[in-house]
Amino acid sequence: MDKDQILEKARKENLFNDEAKNNKMKKGNEWGFIAASSILILFGFIFYFKDKNVSHIVSIHGAYVGFKGLGKYFANKEKSDLVYAFGGLLLFVGSFILAVADIWKL
Repeated sequence: MDKDQILEKARKENLFNDEAKNNKMKKGNEWGFIAASSILILFGFIFYFKDKNVSHIVSIHGAYVGFKGLGKYFANKEKSDLVYAFGGLLLFVGSFILAVADIWKL
């Protein structure tokens, strides 16, 4: 193997372990989460004050939080991520049931 082949192989193997790239992605995910949460909270308040059901908005946010936490838990096996995921999934399931019941007028 010559020098260029070795460097190319190293780049391919290190594609997912690039710290700078992973840090940028993490920061982007944090800002996206903050923005999405803020917008969902804003819509939640608007719907609440207009006497509309907000459970569908809460269920979307709960699903996002829960599955984001599950992904983090499966990646690093930290108990705090599991608690985070469990809370988000509970929020999702409860609000989803309420949203479906409201849609079908149960």
